[in-house]
Amino acid sequence: MFCTKCGKEIDDNATFCNFCGQPQESASAAGSNGASGITASNSTTAQVTVGVLKGADTEITFANGMFTSNGQPLTAQKLAELNSLELVDWKSDEMKLLALSQASQQSQLAPGLAPSPQGAASRQASASAGFTGSSNGRTFINGVDISDEDPYWQEEFTKIYNSNGAYKGKFNIAAFLAGVFWFFAKSIPVVGLIWFLVALVGSIFLYGIPAIVVWVVAGFRANYIRYKSVIEHEQIYF
Repeated sequence: MFCTKCGKEIDDNATFCNFCGQPQESASAAGSNGASGITASNSTTAQVTVGVLKGADTEITFANGMFTSNGQPLTAQKLAELNSLELVDWKSDEMKLLALSQASQQSQLAPGLAPSPQGAASRQASASAGFTGSSNGRTFINGVDISDEDPYWQEEFTKIYNSNGAYKGKFNIAAFLAGVFWFFAKSIPVVGLIWFLVALVGSIFLYGIPAIVVWVVAGFRANYIRYKSVIEHEQIYF
């Protein structure tokens, strides 16, 4: 048969075009138990659950040529990353194979994975494109070079990014012990100043209890606040 998108000849039983990655309508793709529902016509595709995102407990679905989780789109590359980190509880082995096949085909076409020039110009191009992955021995998340970050932060940033923010990071002992001063040390002074004022003013009227609360909350929220600041260039205050 021929691909419904690019028109190239592909196997009659193919679920996806191996040239452009377009889902194909195939009678045999559904299987005897109906588990592999990733098929498509020219204009519409029924939503199919392919698995569950571990930790976040949200379904990963496929419809209209796109993977989504909790209403957020998942790129083919991110789906492959989630699988490599064993963060996906697949609905079936067949569903895993079909989903990763689609991810593989799309990733081959992704411009961010193509070879690029060496040096600073290459890193700048990766950053401007919001590239996630490895290029010239450097590691990027959303275009941000995290290669010089400690392994702890590289792992935390990667987990938060791959979970679409469902994972908020580990409890940060350093932030808990240092409290609001940790944010100043990590170049997030606005958050540190606001939390300091809340702790100070609240403690005057409530005998120091708000200060304790602020220190505890800092431990729970520090990693996610820094992720938003560094990776997404967004300032959040809680």
